[in-house]
Amino acid sequence: MATRSTAHAGEEKAIFDAFVAAHPSFGAQIKNVEQPDAEFPDVIVELKNGTFIDFELGEWLHGARMAAAKQYDAFAKAIGHAIADLVLGRDTRVALDAFAPGRFAGVRE
Repeated sequence: MATRSTAHAGEEKAIFDAFVAAHPSFGAQIKNVEQPDAEFPDVIVELKNGTFIDFELGEWLHGARMAAAKQYDAFAKAIGHAIADLVLGRDTRVALDAFAPGRFAGVRE
């Protein structure tokens, strides 16, 4: 039987923790959380009432792509601020430099 890697288990734990944080009423019912070495299930939850629930987390989000998308969103926001600064006559380097220090040095010099 295959076992999950430590890195993969860490990602699954982080995803499950985010799910619990988003649903505190469910989190309040949890007595214990385990991650077995086997590939299935990803997480086993024991509720305070003695019920066990197996969770298999869908891998429909690719971590590296999600990180790149978040970076893109931050970059787009920085550009939006820079455009607003330009329209309002302020120095755009301040907004862009907040996102990528030094990357836009000399843009409007």
